[in-house]
Amino acid sequence: MKDKGWIQHALDPCLFMSYRKFQEGDDEHEAFEKDGEYYTIDGLAGLHVDDFLGCGEGVKWKSDVVGQGKIKKVYNYKTRVQALAEEFTFGSWSFAAEHETQAMTYCGAEVWQDMRNHDVYISHETYLHKVKPITISKDRRATPQEECNAKEVHQLRAGIGALAWPAHQTSPHLCASLSLMQASVGQARVENLLEYNKTLSFAKANADVKLKMSGSMGRTMKEIRLGVYFDAAWAVRPNGDSQGGYLIFVIKATDEESGKPTELNILDYGSKKLARKARSSLTAEVQAGSLGVDQLEWTKVFVTKIFKPLWSSTACETARWTGNSPVITDAKSLYDATRRARQAFAEALRRGTHALRFSEECVAGKKLTTEKKKQMIDELDKKKADVAEENYECEEVVKPNKKKKKPSSWKSWGAPAINKAVAAATMFAPVEGSGEELSKVDEVDDDGFGWEWWLMTVLCLVATWWWMRRSWTSSSTTTPTQTEEVMITPENNIQAGNLMAEQVRQLQEQLRGKDAALQEIQDKLDDKTLENRNNVNVLNMYKRDRDDFRQQMNSWCRKAREKEETIGHMNARMQQLEERNEVLEGRRAPRNGNPEVVYCSIGGECYHLEGCQHARVGIRLLALVQNACAFTMYSKQPTFFPPC
Repeated sequence: MKDKGWIQHALDPCLFMSYRKFQEGDDEHEAFEKDGEYYTIDGLAGLHVDDFLGCGEGVKWKSDVVGQGKIKKVYNYKTRVQALAEEFTFGSWSFAAEHETQAMTYCGAEVWQDMRNHDVYISHETYLHKVKPITISKDRRATPQEECNAKEVHQLRAGIGALAWPAHQTSPHLCASLSLMQASVGQARVENLLEYNKTLSFAKANADVKLKMSGSMGRTMKEIRLGVYFDAAWAVRPNGDSQGGYLIFVIKATDEESGKPTELNILDYGSKKLARKARSSLTAEVQAGSLGVDQLEWTKVFVTKIFKPLWSSTACETARWTGNSPVITDAKSLYDATRRARQAFAEALRRGTHALRFSEECVAGKKLTTEKKKQMIDELDKKKADVAEENYECEEVVKPNKKKKKPSSWKSWGAPAINKAVAAATMFAPVEGSGEELSKVDEVDDDGFGWEWWLMTVLCLVATWWWMRRSWTSSSTTTPTQTEEVMITPENNIQAGNLMAEQVRQLQEQLRGKDAALQEIQDKLDDKTLENRNNVNVLNMYKRDRDDFRQQMNSWCRKAREKEETIGHMNARMQQLEERNEVLEGRRAPRNGNPEVVYCSIGGECYHLEGCQHARVGIRLLALVQNACAFTMYSKQPTFFPPC
């Protein structure tokens, strides 16, 4: 097929696509470029073993494919199908346009297309009616908890396999029931056989429900959206696992925005056991949501690869090409949690975007005005900020001046300040004969220092002595008291250790008591859960028995009505015979008032009795032939006797 110009799908090797050159009027959104030329899709072909199913432009009747002679060049869907029909010998061809009242059959499925509005219907109605139920004796029905034998297990596996094919193709309403039954095959019981028969009856009763693909959904990919609906059932499987399901659908873009009830096209669906055990219904809903969204993303990439075969399957633009997708759930808690997480993520993304823009402008060396700075601060922190400078460079970073805290002790402030004053006094002295302030001198006279220097030195020493004496006095008055309060002896250490050990033992005993109480509550909860499950099983058994009894009652009532009708017919016939005997004996006239002709065969001769006037003759004739071997009466002249 690749030699004929077909392109194989990257995600499904059994799907082949046909493309033609872009023409005027085609949708540019669905075109792709290859070697400088633009192409658009014009047909699809799916293969299943040796069965072929296709759709495309230019092929509507059998005459469009068969008997066209040798194809010199293939350039679109029609010529490629003609080339296949010429190279391979197909058993038969079926076209939707030729089956206006009868559906085509493909792999057991019945496919029918309404040519008026192009709606496509798919079902397995004929196939489902051929599946037979499992025969269960009356004694086995009375013991639903009894295990199945090897033969019954084989029948159950075969029946589930027979229903699995239509369930996964055209019957979403059977998926959950079959998945739950498959989990019980390993330890099958009689009740599972009854459940299978019940599911089969449900499938046959709804066999006429078809999977519909509406042709009015949209003509281009811009007009539709892909979405998913998911749901979960917590701890419904036999081993306590949860069940999850999803529906991938197509919806009109306008209907999605309106929010009103609308028609959907189901593309894919599934129901299966969730991978992990769920401790709550919310956990099960999250797992089902993850499964549904993952399948939705895969479907979006699959659809995009049909229109854009050269795009990468792992690129983000491939999944985004089909547009936004609605995700529907009935779990309010999950909806609220996702909205809060989305809002938090959006806020973080917004802040990160503004910070990135700010850093890019700083690297570029741009100037930010006061108004722009206020705007960015309002967007990031939602607070007003007063900026003193009208313009500033991003590279200039001004650190605010922090006020130094005042020292609270003599060692950190008093002594260093006095030492600095003494050092300054030794380095600075006044100039003789001038009234100027202290200045630095490079040389000192041999006669010594002046009286001002000695006065400053004495004052500094007195201040130093006073501050040191005050500090010593305060420390001597407070230290013994603090020492008495925090005095720790070995005996106190032992007592404190014993006390702490006793407290630890008490806490451990309390913890063990809490654990025992919790375990007791858990055991009670497990017992109640098991009791509820048993009650549910008993209730289901009673319901099945009730349904069986109703079916038997309906059957008995139907047979009784048939018996009554038979008895009525027999009574009417007897009444007719009695009336005829009375007429023959002359006791009453015919009901319609006309003379009645009665024919009598005696010994191969045909006689007739006409009207009531010959009643005596008839009686005599009957008396004469009482001992005859052959005596037959007819209401009409028989054809095998000669005329009288």
